Amino acid sequence: MVAKPSAISCVDEKARNSSSAPTDGVGMSRSACFLLLVALAGCSRPMADARHAYDEARYPEAVAELRRIESKRGGWNRKQQVRYSLYRGLTHLAVGDALAAHAWLRNAKRAWESDTELLDHRDRGRLLVAWRSLGRMPGQ
Repeated sequence: MVAKPSAISCVDEKARNSSSAPTDGVGMSRSACFLLLVALAGCSRPMADARHAYDEARYPEAVAELRRIESKRGGWNRKQQVRYSLYRGLTHLAVGDALAAHAWLRNAKRAWESDTELLDHRDRGRLLVAWRSLGRMPGQ
């Protein structure tokens, strides 16, 4: 596992450096650290925890997290909603709930077919592989 740089280390570095501006071009100013902390706290991706659980093969946790955030979907843009449907379907498939997986993946597939820009190549591949694993052909 690769360690991610911590936003806190930015603050710690700033505390060691007495000036408020970087002296060598490597450090960050306090305002830049604050903006980084705000960005990381917001995670700008509503599904970050669920996606992380899915990527680590913690599928029951991913399903639970997706269920937890489902009520917030109304305020999301179309791309976020399609990705929600995709990962909801993938996680249901991974835990053996083919009926729920089919419903969510069908929603994602229909939306993606109407606008192929909604999913990146990796998510598109995941969708199509999952669709085939449910016994469906690409044109179905």
